[in-house]
Amino acid sequence: MFERIVLATDFGESSRKASDVALRLAKTSRATIFLVHAYEIPITSLGYAPGAGIPAPGVDVEAVLGPIETAARDELRAEATRLGGASVEPILRSGAPWEEVLTVAKEKNADLIVVGSHGRRGLSRTLLGSVAEKIARLAEIPVLLVRETHEAGEKHETGTRRETK
Repeated sequence: MFERIVLATDFGESSRKASDVALRLAKTSRATIFLVHAYEIPITSLGYAPGAGIPAPGVDVEAVLGPIETAARDELRAEATRLGGASVEPILRSGAPWEEVLTVAKEKNADLIVVGSHGRRGLSRTLLGSVAEKIARLAEIPVLLVRETHEAGEKHETGTRRETK
């Protein structure tokens, strides 16, 4: 079945649901889970001017990024522990989340990517973008989307997308 599953997480509710699905799949097929979290550098925190490629003078980049990376590493470790019923390798990256997830999938020669989706529609999706949608559209391997529910009693939906060549 599956040997290497990339599980993307942003530590939110939809990611937790995706983690639960990935754990069940990993236990069934004895797969390794590569638990990936990617964070983007908060440009405004570094004092970047529009079009500038370097932080503003006097900005201590390490003072800004250190706490972000530490918090992300702690959350990643906690989620890996929660998924203790499978072989889990936590991976922390800095960069665009969709891009980093796809890079890890390629590096690890993954069979499947599992990602939570907030299920946004319409204008909110257009304005906020969708990491899950980008992963599903650009991945070269199957992607399992686990959708977050928004209304009481609404069933969880899952969807898959396969690359056709």
